[in-house]
Amino acid sequence: MTDSKARNLANLLADGAIGSNEIADGAITNAKLAPDAVPDLPEVLKPTLVSPINGATGIIEDATLTAGEYLSLYGRTHAFSRFQVSDTADFSNIVYDSGEIAGTTSHVVPAGNLQPGETQYDWRAYYEDANGTESEYSDTQSFITLNLFDIEATGGTTTDITDGGVNYRVHTFTSSGTFEVTSGGSRVDYLVVAGGGGGGGTSNSNDGAGGGGGGEVYAGNITIEPSSNSITVGLGGDGAGPTNSPGSNGLDSTAFGITTLGGGGGGGANSAGQDGGSGGGDGGGGGFDGTGGSAIGTYLGSDGGQVDNGSPYTGGGGGGATEAGSPGSIGSNDEDDEIQAGGGDGYDASSTFTNSFGDNGFFGGGGAGGSSNDINFAFSGGAGGGGNTSADNGIDGEAGQAATGGGGAGGSSGTSAGGDGGSGIVIIRYAI
Repeated sequence: MTDSKARNLANLLADGAIGSNEIADGAITNAKLAPDAVPDLPEVLKPTLVSPINGATGIIEDATLTAGEYLSLYGRTHAFSRFQVSDTADFSNIVYDSGEIAGTTSHVVPAGNLQPGETQYDWRAYYEDANGTESEYSDTQSFITLNLFDIEATGGTTTDITDGGVNYRVHTFTSSGTFEVTSGGSRVDYLVVAGGGGGGGTSNSNDGAGGGGGGEVYAGNITIEPSSNSITVGLGGDGAGPTNSPGSNGLDSTAFGITTLGGGGGGGANSAGQDGGSGGGDGGGGGFDGTGGSAIGTYLGSDGGQVDNGSPYTGGGGGGATEAGSPGSIGSNDEDDEIQAGGGDGYDASSTFTNSFGDNGFFGGGGAGGSSNDINFAFSGGAGGGGNTSADNGIDGEAGQAATGGGGAGGSSGTSAGGDGGSGIVIIRYAI
């Protein structure tokens, strides 16, 4: 037996994958095995089944089958897997066969293969290494489906859409409420967006304020059954008045145990942007250097734009869900300079929820930084509802778009207020 095989077998023993009673006493010495002491072990161990556990009930139509760790006696690569589901214990009638798929320990059964009505199924799996050596099939386990697959639910505003030839029902929450699943069970996609930060204000004749950060964004899915689910939608933060004050942070949104943080308020003239789901941009001003508010959440968010001590004294852009806000005072009066005070872009959710929601499908854009008397350029908020700023002095920053989590824009130089942050949103969809 080769040293490689001996080492891998020793590792399997250490991991508990092979019971020590399967190996003769004294067969392992200094990680080498006596050939005549080793039983005829498989090169690829058959997988154990993890989920659904044996006898599980309430399984949805597009069930996720999960098997245990791939283990190879020779340490070869996991090349292929195969999952089968049968409505007979002896697998004489296989209702779903994945075929050989790229090596994985988890696989989703496509909709249309399993039946509702508390139907019992058995399932099994095997693994294959890069040399084409297959394990034995796993031991089988059974599960029972839900009585009904099609979800019946209430809450929010409902809209039916078609995406990729599949019909979906969408529940949109623009204020707090309850998503009530009254029957059925399935996997639902959902989006949680917090309120955007308010833009900063300015009372300085030459200094623009910072843009508010976009609300933090989470996109995911969850398996759901009849239940009552509380939904919280965060309001946007208030824009600062026409003083050198920061805007307020947006409020958090919550759904299915996920909480996204409100965007940070933009800095007032000569002051720092606030930390949040995405950071607020710094306010511009002579004698002030900043780093921008930081994104301090767990999910999608970016930092606000910094400012440097120098003309043109524009405010930094608020951070967006996927892009940092652009810096403000950068010592350049070039309108075409790539580094300007625009807000960072948000998250594009159009592939799941189409472009009918949010800002053409985007959420959590940062608000633009305020313009300066030294430059008089208009700056754009980030895609995802970020507010824009005017090229003219003394013009209040634009509010972030409602129900996008967009940050409010900073006030432009002169006496101007920051725009309010846009409110957040929670969106849920499921196949119908």
